[in-house]
Amino acid sequence: MIRRTDFRRLLAERMLIADSPWGEVVAARQGDAGASPPTGTTQAATGEALPETIVLEDEAALVAIHRESLRAGADLLLTNTFAANSAALEPAGLQREAPEIVRRAVRAACQAIAAEGRRDDGTPLVGAVLGPLPSGVQPRGGLTFAQAVDAYREVAAAALSAEADLFVLDAIGELRNLRAALVAVRETQPDLPVVVLAAMQAGGRLEGGTPPAVVWAVARSLGAEVVGASGGLSPAELLPIQAAYQAVSDLPLGFFPAAVPFSRKRRDPIGRAEFNRQLTLLAPRGVALLGCSGVRRREHLEAMVRMARSMAVQIPERTQRLVVAGRTRDLEIGPRRGIAAAADWPVRRGESLRARRGGDLRSLIEVLERNVVSGIKMLEVRSTLPQAEEAGFLRELIGPLEERVGVPLLITADTRAGLTAALEASAGRPLISSVWADRVAFERVFPLARRHGAAVIATCHSGKRIPKDAAERVANAEQILTAALEAGLSQEDLIFDPVLLPAADGTAQVPEVLHALAAIRENLGPATVLRISRVSEGLPGRGQLEAALLCMAAAAGLDLAVIDAAKPRLTNLAAAAEVLAGRDRGARHYKTRFGDEQRPPGAPRERGGERSRPPQGSQDTRGRPPRRREDPRGRPPQRREDSRGRPPQRSEGDRARPSRWSEGTRGRPPQRREDSRGRPPQRSEGDRARPSRWSEGARETGHRQAHSDRPTPTRGGDRDRHSPRRGSPPRAGSGRPPGPRGSRPPGPQRKPRSRSSSAPRRNASRRS
Repeated sequence: MIRRTDFRRLLAERMLIADSPWGEVVAARQGDAGASPPTGTTQAATGEALPETIVLEDEAALVAIHRESLRAGADLLLTNTFAANSAALEPAGLQREAPEIVRRAVRAACQAIAAEGRRDDGTPLVGAVLGPLPSGVQPRGGLTFAQAVDAYREVAAAALSAEADLFVLDAIGELRNLRAALVAVRETQPDLPVVVLAAMQAGGRLEGGTPPAVVWAVARSLGAEVVGASGGLSPAELLPIQAAYQAVSDLPLGFFPAAVPFSRKRRDPIGRAEFNRQLTLLAPRGVALLGCSGVRRREHLEAMVRMARSMAVQIPERTQRLVVAGRTRDLEIGPRRGIAAAADWPVRRGESLRARRGGDLRSLIEVLERNVVSGIKMLEVRSTLPQAEEAGFLRELIGPLEERVGVPLLITADTRAGLTAALEASAGRPLISSVWADRVAFERVFPLARRHGAAVIATCHSGKRIPKDAAERVANAEQILTAALEAGLSQEDLIFDPVLLPAADGTAQVPEVLHALAAIRENLGPATVLRISRVSEGLPGRGQLEAALLCMAAAAGLDLAVIDAAKPRLTNLAAAAEVLAGRDRGARHYKTRFGDEQRPPGAPRERGGERSRPPQGSQDTRGRPPRRREDPRGRPPQRREDSRGRPPQRSEGDRARPSRWSEGTRGRPPQRREDSRGRPPQRSEGDRARPSRWSEGARETGHRQAHSDRPTPTRGGDRDRHSPRRGSPPRAGSGRPPGPRGSRPPGPQRKPRSRSSSAPRRNASRRS
């Protein structure tokens, strides 16, 4: 066996070449040189013999294949145990033979090494291969997390008893399945190196959309030494995946490209020259482990060996970083990334209880999903139910929730059973809240955090009383850090909370909290967190207090702020505070968040002197989906109405255009506009010069033109512009003869205006 430190030293010296007998066994049994790489499915259901069972039939043949690999220059022999687990062997009725198959496969590789001899640097090595479980892990599969861990633990224990040097998790394409395998091998032997090779699809993600960054975060937290990809992709198809790993990873990379990739319609291997050309593009970019997935020819292995011997390896230096991850998103917390915002639990106890009693958590999941708005990088999950129901509630909630929400989770549980259930249901690397300076809390949280690779919030109080000043808070933080290191955690697994109290209690404790933030960051180094909404409890104007505290804490070194997602202003303030506090160099994060506000909506972005067009479809210029116009609670925009429920009034420009009911648009006659008393509208000075519809020339027929022979009043300063009352004699200068009583058209009439120009106009408000 080789220790983890020795394996790191070996990777830093030169590139290692691994080889597996799986493809040779399949080709020998099927007589097909273009057999597909392993994908995790067993042939027992189709009646075909499993390649892993050759060790029960002809162990000498397996030893001969390993010896051919050593003669070609292989440094790492992979065992023929890809599907040698009880779940995969159960359809063939060989589930009880799984440990024996693993032991014999490891012994076959050791016999080949003994026959060929070891080199001075300790190579070749034997890597025990653990493949995926066919049935998968809940909620996507049929196995629980505990059952998956038991299946992998059986394989790991058998390989360890046969003296395997390291473990290789090969072609596992589901994140929970990968976590179960990592937990099992770490519990079996924590000092043995672990290589993680995820089964990436052609789009560069795992099943369910998990990107390489999340795979790296989960593998790193559970002790992997090498991270990479394998499966049915050619070296050229692995280049984007390699670039995604390099952007985040501080671990050595390993890749097992396929000589017969899935993308080739013809099931013939890639030629030697083309395979070598693609390898020269893949290998120089930080790759420390290289192999061939599926069936390969000897010339492919020899090409990899020649390239590895002539190429220097550059291993990245491992740094102290706190990274959490959900199913599809990762989050680094620390001074390198500025202030991250987490949404606190938005559900009331009654809503949780009704959803739990009704047996349907979909409405609860929709509420949580709406809290993941712009700027929110983490979501808190907790139970407000009785402690007896906490474990069942979190187990039922977290799995379906992560299928809808890909952000990391902040798990708050009051019982050990509830915390265990939440960690087993989580797909990525969650953050646990919380542990304090108490031995009972250490024993409840630290073993579970180490087993599942989770990060922990350390609350800086003793569990008995709240600390008085910053010095006491720092002392509690040092006590928690010492206990965490003794439990097997590292310094980068902790994030400290200096205990914020409501400002309504009257004590001046906020300055002490800020002093503690700065002291923890300067002396201890880990990240810090504050529950911002706690300071405003019991006070009016909570948003102003929380905004002020967020800006002050940003200058003191805050890294994670737990806020109310219904207040998007706080996430904007966090981005602005990073710039003003000097933590966002060049305002890079600020420009990313607010850069699109500097140009008109819908305008294309200018690059290189040309106006680039946005991509086709419902995306913006960065390829992102369009933002829904919603309020902070996810509701659609409301119709703008006044206090009486009336629709908005049209502007002056709209009034100049004919409405859809005006004459000429749909053939309908215009409606007569009248006031509340039924009187016709008043005419303006310009309209008074034109003949009205009651005068001559307006209409030739109808009862409204009863006096068509009546002349139209001429315009003049001394004429009366108002009609006299019905039946009254005409006034002098009116310009028209008197008419009989009742000869005026029906309708309300107005009183005549006085001739005196100096007299004020009476009842103007009544007529208007």
